[in-house]
Amino acid sequence: ESDGTLMCSYHGWRFDGAGKVTALPQAKDEEFARMATNPRACAAARPAQVREGVLWAWGESSPDAALESALAEPNLPAELADPSLEGRAKCSIWSHRDVPYGWEVALENVTDPAHVDVSHHNIVANRYEDPCPIEIDLVRKPSNAGGFKFSAKHLRKRPAKKGDGGVVTFDFKPPCQMHIKTAYPNGTSLTLLINFVPTKPGWTRLVGSTMLVQNERGEKPPGFALYSAPLPRWLSHLMAPAFLHQDQVFLHFQQAILRKEELKTGKGWKQSYWMPTESDKGTVALRSWLVRNGGIDWHPACSTDLAAMPDKRLLFDTYRTHTAQCTSC
Repeated sequence: ESDGTLMCSYHGWRFDGAGKVTALPQAKDEEFARMATNPRACAAARPAQVREGVLWAWGESSPDAALESALAEPNLPAELADPSLEGRAKCSIWSHRDVPYGWEVALENVTDPAHVDVSHHNIVANRYEDPCPIEIDLVRKPSNAGGFKFSAKHLRKRPAKKGDGGVVTFDFKPPCQMHIKTAYPNGTSLTLLINFVPTKPGWTRLVGSTMLVQNERGEKPPGFALYSAPLPRWLSHLMAPAFLHQDQVFLHFQQAILRKEELKTGKGWKQSYWMPTESDKGTVALRSWLVRNGGIDWHPACSTDLAAMPDKRLLFDTYRTHTAQCTSC
């Protein structure tokens, strides 16, 4: 509201930033002062920070939440806080989208470097020329709290193209973040900042951006001028689905097939997947991390029916999954 309070749209109660009730329209004036001191009249307050144009909320509201939140920085790339890169490291416009596949499938998708050359044909690769063996090396060993990080080296069989030669690293930061960085020989880099926030079984909210780092000569990563172009937010958002839609059907139906197989035969991912090449190491690392740390403990009232949508057109409903919730679009 204009006075900075949060108003409940059901009964009109208002709360300040600490969760204390400031207005209770149904109470008489002489009653309100007494009611306002009742802890049950207060809302749970979760600490929050605004960084790089994004609201980062702490996951719980215990008495120590404010202190714990103050001691924890949002997971943003170190380059954004590096004084030597001031003016050269910038995030592009942030975007969000509800995607029709769950948190586990979403994270698996972004730990799989091999699919990019095929699924994202004519946007970032050519499916007839670019698929190749990929060497995977662990940069940070998997841990429960620290996730893992690995590098991917593409052993291209075709002649070199502009943009080749970059070192790609995949940095998984639990529970829902992946940074995919391509560092180029000329000292520039481009990092995809991906956050997958689970919203309900089988659905995830993607909140993402790109970080571009210029070198000391002001050069940009080769082939990525579009990411640094001064596009209006609505135009940037309009272009985003072109990339997401390319593998959306695969991921949605893969999720449904895996769930059906699990319910029918009891098989888990190890039995359902066959991953014979080195390029699959990232997927194996993620699935192993999920086994150790468990999935999401959804409330019993949540439906866990992950059957595929009968009408594929619903998968591409950009209005429902983005536009209706975006003030720019």
